[in-house]
Amino acid sequence: MILGIIAEDLSDVAVMRKLTAKVLPESAFSIKHFVGNGCGKLRRKCAAWADALRRRGCSHIVVVHDLDEADETELRLLLERAISSVRVQGSIIVIPVREIEAWLLSDSRAIQRVFNMQREPRVPRNPESVRDPKATLERLVWTAGKKRYVNSIHNERIAGEARLQSLHQCRSFRPYPDFLRRSAESGRSGATGDRR
Repeated sequence: MILGIIAEDLSDVAVMRKLTAKVLPESAFSIKHFVGNGCGKLRRKCAAWADALRRRGCSHIVVVHDLDEADETELRLLLERAISSVRVQGSIIVIPVREIEAWLLSDSRAIQRVFNMQREPRVPRNPESVRDPKATLERLVWTAGKKRYVNSIHNERIAGEARLQSLHQCRSFRPYPDFLRRSAESGRSGATGDRR
């Protein structure tokens, strides 16, 4: 399966690669991407990038856009419209509430391992209720471990250590593993069908 990921920045693509590898063997997928370096460009270019990824051989399109302060229904509709005309085997709009860092806040053990802390830090019970997950993660890492958190470096590492069970606390994450499993299953069915 070749996933085409459209995201706000390279850090988000790296996080999605690590999270995908928690559901599928790394040998079962590859990733091509476009990044907007912000949400405005992502929204403007989403349709063109999705089509370019399809032409580059991507069978599935994944659009990752932080919710921030937006209305989720409106944002989802805008992004779905943008990719609706692109003919691929499957697509999904992933909207982390409020930022992708909320997902990373869900696993205290992952944070402890990445920052080599003596104890697991106290993380919010509901990470998606946190108003500024990135700032909360930065504060938590400094308070619990006296270390400096840099999202472009540490997000990928935390995602690599995070457990699916913890990530499932986040409502906005749950559809992604289901999408990957269904896509992989339909790919195997299609491959089986082609051999007959």
